[in-house]
Amino acid sequence: MARIGFVGVGNMGGPMALNLLKAGHSVKVFDLSADAVAACVEKGAEAAETAAEASKNVGIVVSMLPKGDHVRSVYLGDQGLLSAADPGTLSSIVRQLMWRRPEMLKRLLPRLA
Repeated sequence: MARIGFVGVGNMGGPMALNLLKAGHSVKVFDLSADAVAACVEKGAEAAETAAEASKNVGIVVSMLPKGDHVRSVYLGDQGLLSAADPGTLSSIVRQLMWRRPEMLKRLLPRLA
């Protein structure tokens, strides 16, 4: 099974992360809400202290964030996913952005070079 980092486990992301756990995947979660993280940990997820930590030693990173500003911060901030993710994980991040936010991917590509 896959080892997955999941950033944003609130109203939408929480149930998704729990479904991944039920399917037998290993899931490492991060959210600004400690309660949201605790709900996932209670079901078997591993807690990450930062979004960047959630992207380490995983094959896939999923983010379920409410606004573009949150996405930019999580991917590009001081503890951003792009600064911390393993090279193989970066390709899954790029594929996700191509699908969900192509306009943001255009802005991020120079930082990936």
